[in-house]
Amino acid sequence: MEEERNPVRVVGDEAGSVIHPTRNPLRGYVKVVQDRPLFDNRGHVRIQTVSAIIHGTYDDLGKLDYKAGEKIEGKIIVQESLEPFNPNNPDYHIKKAGDTNIICKVGEKPIYRRTLYTEVRSKEDNLIQHDNVDELRAAYSLQQESISNKSASASEDFEL
Repeated sequence: MEEERNPVRVVGDEAGSVIHPTRNPLRGYVKVVQDRPLFDNRGHVRIQTVSAIIHGTYDDLGKLDYKAGEKIEGKIIVQESLEPFNPNNPDYHIKKAGDTNIICKVGEKPIYRRTLYTEVRSKEDNLIQHDNVDELRAAYSLQQESISNKSASASEDFEL
């Protein structure tokens, strides 16, 4: 099972605290991480550490009695949507492609992406395939061209 090979782990700060404060003095959160194999539509795999936040009151989070580094049952799932998860802040959770800062879209609609911790092992990721591939290819091409130009410039500086 994936959960056994790639357990969810509780993250603590330098002091070992696992409950982190929020702007609301009565509420906090616990951060959890999991190393997951992610497969693209060409069959390539990349192991990526995904994280999620468990929100709650300080009292409820304290009752969980999590310790930094502790392995807990469950999994982290990825949810994607064409509707904002937070209508009060629709720019939050927008999915962007790597370092390009380009928004992944279907048509003209942005894709929203979030991760959630769940104890329900049968829950699966809900992914949406973006269709602005040409825009992304152009951005990646420009990035590669910039890297090549910098590399060529650096090697010219060392010629005799």
